[in-house]
Amino acid sequence: MKHLLLLLSILCFHTPLYAQQTASDTAVIKIPPAATVSPTAMGKWLKANASNDYDAVKSLYYWIANNIRYDVTLASADKPYKDTIDAAIKTLTTHAGTCQGYTCLFFEVCRQANIPVDLITGYTYVQGQLSTDGSHGWLGVQLNGQWGIIDPTWGAGAVDDSDVFRFSFTWEQFMISPEKAIYTHVPFDPIFQYLSHPVKPDELRDHTWETAANRPAINFEDSIAAYKKQTALEQVKSRMRRMEAYGVINQLQRDEVSFLQKSIPAAAYSTDVASGADARFRTAISQYNKLVTLISNKKSWGGTEFLIWSDYRIKECQDILAAANAIRLTFDVNEQNRLNFVKTVNKTLAHLQKGRKDFVEVLKKNR
Repeated sequence: MKHLLLLLSILCFHTPLYAQQTASDTAVIKIPPAATVSPTAMGKWLKANASNDYDAVKSLYYWIANNIRYDVTLASADKPYKDTIDAAIKTLTTHAGTCQGYTCLFFEVCRQANIPVDLITGYTYVQGQLSTDGSHGWLGVQLNGQWGIIDPTWGAGAVDDSDVFRFSFTWEQFMISPEKAIYTHVPFDPIFQYLSHPVKPDELRDHTWETAANRPAINFEDSIAAYKKQTALEQVKSRMRRMEAYGVINQLQRDEVSFLQKSIPAAAYSTDVASGADARFRTAISQYNKLVTLISNKKSWGGTEFLIWSDYRIKECQDILAAANAIRLTFDVNEQNRLNFVKTVNKTLAHLQKGRKDFVEVLKKNR
């Protein structure tokens, strides 16, 4: 997300909202160049050399914010990255990226170091006003029992009036407490505020944050744990439900809801792949195609030979039909294909059963 150089002075105006820089913050483990050839190498190096997760994450924040420049040109691209891993690798390779690149690199290195972090998307407020620069990305993590927000993009510097990025490292974007971060970093999904009393979008807009405390508390940790156990499709739908429940009041939120709606087919297909349903359906199709080939190539057998052949084919067809009926696909297009497939298999089964019955009748007449 593009930020004017003025943003740095604005953030200083909001200094009470951020973690204060301390002497211990500046004592970081420096990641050597040899360990920065890939996210995997960085993660393994941190795991081997940092004494704990906090030191590892602090070291990573320091390295990324001092070595990755914000890519203004890439930020204007429609789809700068294919996925999380692509964003991480491209950002590390070029030492440049968008906020997505910063956060995906951070996330992937932590994953390789076995440090659980959350990728968060949302929108931002600057000096109490909704930012018009578009949606933004950051990370959430629990270290030493405390939840915190990390924004390596804003921690690296800013873009000036000439659209040139200027490095200006700060610790102010490292481990911001959720209670303070909510004034500047607003997740699309309210459970990632890490607050027992999540603030609604209209309360942030109207500066009536205290209203949130009047609502019943939620256990956001349980909600996040449940969310992470959901299928891809369930996650998309639950995010939409929570957004709508808390209120969709600005264009950035509306764009996110639209994006989630368009993501439903892909999420459904991903769910089918993860559950194995897609693979089972493909196996059933493959078995049916082999059956059709056997039926097409059958010999002109007589008597007992035909009955044995027919019984085998009927049993195979029944097994395929049972397998297909046991599958439920969440991706609508594939589910419709499955239903059509079941109809086709049923017709083939009926054809085989009728052929056997007719053959038996002929045998009886010829006795």
